[in-house]
Amino acid sequence: MKLERLLTLGIVSLGLAACSGSEVPSGNGAKTDAGIVSCVKDCEIKDSGFNVADDAFIKDDARMNEDTLSLDAGFLDTSSLDSGSLDARIVDSGVVMNHAPVVNHVLVYDTPYLPNSSITERRQRDTLHRAVAVDPDGDSLEYTFEIKDSMNNVVRTRNWNTDDRFLYAVQQIGMYSLTVKAKDTHGLESLPASFRLDVVNNIPPVPVITCTERDPNDGKCIFRMAVREHYCWDLSRSYDLDGQIVDYRVRLDQMLEIGGVNDPNICGGYTVRGIYNSAIIVIDTEGAESSQECRTIVGN
Repeated sequence: MKLERLLTLGIVSLGLAACSGSEVPSGNGAKTDAGIVSCVKDCEIKDSGFNVADDAFIKDDARMNEDTLSLDAGFLDTSSLDSGSLDARIVDSGVVMNHAPVVNHVLVYDTPYLPNSSITERRQRDTLHRAVAVDPDGDSLEYTFEIKDSMNNVVRTRNWNTDDRFLYAVQQIGMYSLTVKAKDTHGLESLPASFRLDVVNNIPPVPVITCTERDPNDGKCIFRMAVREHYCWDLSRSYDLDGQIVDYRVRLDQMLEIGGVNDPNICGGYTVRGIYNSAIIVIDTEGAESSQECRTIVGN
C-alpha cells in the first residue's frame, strides 16, 4: 500500500522528532524498513510499523504487493542419492523408495558360505552353486554368476536369469574367484558377493562328531570318562563331498590310534587318569585324510 494513501487517511505519524513529555512509546520504538517509528501514547506497536487507531480499518481492495508463493509440487532431486543402494522415483506426486537387494551367501553341497570365504571344489566335477539373496521391498530377483582365474581372466559367465542356481565344472586345479550379484525388477543391483574357489584333484573328507561339552576357550569337544571305561565314539555323521570314507579312526593320544575300515563306531578307553589331546580321523577312497582335534578327561 502506498505511503501517500496512508498520509491522506491521517493515520500515520512520521517519527521526525523525538518523543517528549509523557508520550513514551509503548513498544521498543524500533525503526521499520519504511523508516517510521511508532511514538503515540498508549498505542500498541504493530508489526507493520504503522499507528492504527482502534476504530480505523484499512482495506486494501487492490491487494497491492501480494506475493505469489511457489509451492513444492513434490518433486525430488535424485542427483544426491547413492545409485548403488537407493533408487527414487516420482509416482503420482509421491516418492517411492526402492532398496537394493543383498546377497547373503551361496549354498554349495548344501553348505552355506559367506562372502569372502573359501570354497573347495573338485576339478572336472559339476558343482552346484545357489545364491541366497533378499530384497527389502519384496521384489523378484535375477542373478548373475562369474568365475575368474588367478590372472583375472573370465572362465565362465552366466547372464542375468531368475534361476538362482549355477552349475559348472572347473577343468584345472588352482585358485579361482566366484562373483555373484542380484538385481530387482526395477534394475537396482546388489553389491557383488565374492568367494574364493580352491579347485583340487580330490576334496578331503569332513570329520564330524557330536559332543555335549566344548572348551570355552577353543571350542574343542570335551569327552569325560572313567579309568578303564569302555567308551564309544560315533563318527557316522562324517562325509566326503566327492567320494566316500573308507577308514574311521580315533587318536587317543600322540602315540595310539584305534579304529576300523568302514566302521564309524569306534570303542576304546584309557587305563590312566589324565587329560589327553585326542582327535577323530577320517580317510576317503583316494587316501585324503582329515582330522578334528578334541580333548579327553579321564577321572576315577
